[in-house]
Amino acid sequence: MTLIKVSEMKKIFENWSNGTLYNRLDSLGIKGNKSYSIFNETTGTLKYNQQAFELMKEQYLKEFDVNKEIFEKKIQSVLSSGDVSRDTRNMNSKKNDNTDNLDRTDSQNRQSNINTDYLRKFYILKEDHEEIIDSLKSQIETLQKQLEKETLHNEKLIDTLRLREEKDVVIEQQNLVKLQTEVKTIGTSEDNKKQKAHWWQWKQKGV
Repeated sequence: MTLIKVSEMKKIFENWSNGTLYNRLDSLGIKGNKSYSIFNETTGTLKYNQQAFELMKEQYLKEFDVNKEIFEKKIQSVLSSGDVSRDTRNMNSKKNDNTDNLDRTDSQNRQSNINTDYLRKFYILKEDHEEIIDSLKSQIETLQKQLEKETLHNEKLIDTLRLREEKDVVIEQQNLVKLQTEVKTIGTSEDNKKQKAHWWQWKQKGV
C-alpha cells in the first residue's frame, strides 16, 4: 500500500473525532515516529506507512463493532480514490472541507458502533477520572495531616527523651560527687583512728 495521509485516515476511521484520531496516533507511538511516517519537505505533507495504518486499524476494530466486510470495502474505496498516491499542492481547501464534514458527523452514528466493553476495560470516563482525582487529593490531604501530627508527636517524644537523658547525667554526676565525698570521709576517719592509736601507744611508753 502507498503512503496514507491523516485526511484519508479520517475518512476511514470516521467514528473517531479529530482529537481522538490524533490521540490514538500518539498513544500507539506512531505520531512523530520516523519508523511509521515520512515528511515531504517540498509539499509539507506528512504521510504514514502500511505498518502505522495497520496499528490504527487494529485499535479501531478493538473500540468499535463494525462490519469488517463493509469496513474493508470502505478502506479500498478511500485508498483507490487517488488521494493516497498523489502529492498535490492545492489540497488545503479540500482538506479543510473534509475536516469540516467529519466534524459535522452525526454523534449518534458514531456511538452506534462503539465497543463499550473494550472502552470500559481500557479507558476511564471523564466523570470517573475526576472522581478518582478528587478522592486521591482527599487521601493525600489526610495523609499530610497525619504526617504532621506524627511529626509533632515524635518531636515531643525526642524532647522528652533528651530531658530524661540530661536528668540521668545530672543524677549520675551527683552520685559520683557523693561517692567521692564518702570516700574522703572514710579516709579521714581511718586516719583519725590511726592517729589516736599512735598517740595511745606513745602515751603508754611515756608512762
